[in-house]
Amino acid sequence: MKTIAVYIFISLFCCLPKSNQCNLITDIIKHKEVQHFLHPEAKGRDTLYIQKTEICREYNQKINGIHVIAVNRKEWQTKPNRLELSLVKENGQLTRINMHYPPKGAVFIAYLDELGNLENINAFEK
Repeated sequence: MKTIAVYIFISLFCCLPKSNQCNLITDIIKHKEVQHFLHPEAKGRDTLYIQKTEICREYNQKINGIHVIAVNRKEWQTKPNRLELSLVKENGQLTRINMHYPPKGAVFIAYLDELGNLENINAFEK
C-alpha cells in the first residue's frame, strides 16, 4: 500500500504544471528565514540567480524587491549573487531542498510535506 501511495505521489508531482512546481521556489524565496539573508538594497543583490532544476527549468520573477532568474549551471557559476539548490529525494519522493547562499555564507534546508508543499525552512550561518 505504501508503495502505491509513493507511485501516486510521484505521478502527481511529475504531472503538475511547471508553474505549480515553480511556486515551490517562490514560497522558499519568500520565506522569512531566507529573506533575512538576501538584502536586496545592498549593491549587486537586486538580482538573485538560481540554477535550473528538474522542478523548475524556467523562472523569472520579482519577489520582495529581488529579481529571481533561473539560468543554466555554467552561467550560474559566474554570478556573485546566487542561490544553490540541491534536491533531496527519498524513495523517489522529493523530501527537502538544501540551499547554499555564498554571499552570506548561509545554508537553508527546506522541508516538504508528503504532497511536495513547503513545510518549514531552517537557516544556518557558516
